[in-house]
Amino acid sequence: MAGCEPGRPVSRIALYVKDSIRERSPDLHGSLVKLLGGSFEIVEPGKAEVAVSVGGDGTFLAVARELPEDLPILGVNMGRRGAVTDALPEDLPIVVRRLMDGTYCVEDRIKLEASIASESYEAINEFYLNRRHVGSTPSYTVRYNSDELYSERMDGLIISTPTGSTGYNLSAGGPVLPETARSIVITPVLPLTKVPPVVIPLDDGPEVEVESSSPITLLVDGQLSVDPDAKIIHVRQSKYRLRVVRLRQIHFQHLRKTLCS
Repeated sequence: MAGCEPGRPVSRIALYVKDSIRERSPDLHGSLVKLLGGSFEIVEPGKAEVAVSVGGDGTFLAVARELPEDLPILGVNMGRRGAVTDALPEDLPIVVRRLMDGTYCVEDRIKLEASIASESYEAINEFYLNRRHVGSTPSYTVRYNSDELYSERMDGLIISTPTGSTGYNLSAGGPVLPETARSIVITPVLPLTKVPPVVIPLDDGPEVEVESSSPITLLVDGQLSVDPDAKIIHVRQSKYRLRVVRLRQIHFQHLRKTLCS
């Protein structure tokens, strides 16, 4: 796979299983631990060679956000969509063999960093900017490298990584990007006049500035909501990266199966 670093044989993994699986399906949880624990040493993340997340996309994002830098993560989908997870439960014997043999690869993907009100936040999927208070529809002025792209009234704005392009961005009408692209998507949410999504390259380190006419509420990866008393946010590529274990050959075949069925 282009842009995918060859893997190495794995003997130690960090295992994360969605809470509801552990609580509601103890037999399933026990089977997972028995299968994976029989082939690998299950250790703390700092000693692991690969992290394995068992759950849905939300579990994958929550786990990935807490991992040490450079630790690759493999997602096993037990949820409904599975756009960012790469394996299914029935694939587990194959997963075990591929990890033990080193017959997988690791993709480097960008994360985003947002600075607002003297605080910084990191996103794997996206930042969703919307209004803090109920009232008139705010306007958002979007600048790239200090050049204004547009200034329009809308309910909100999504700034998405390629990994997150299959999430809120897709639901709002934005394009799907190859996951290893060094670009972001800026997608308007319910603009009063037609405003297209914009794909912006981030290779050279530029940043996007968004200024809102009202205080911004920031939703990070759909899981963390913050309400800074601010109207301006700066978004750039993070210096940190997401490292994802890939078993599949063609990303868009996987998307067709998970998103279009």
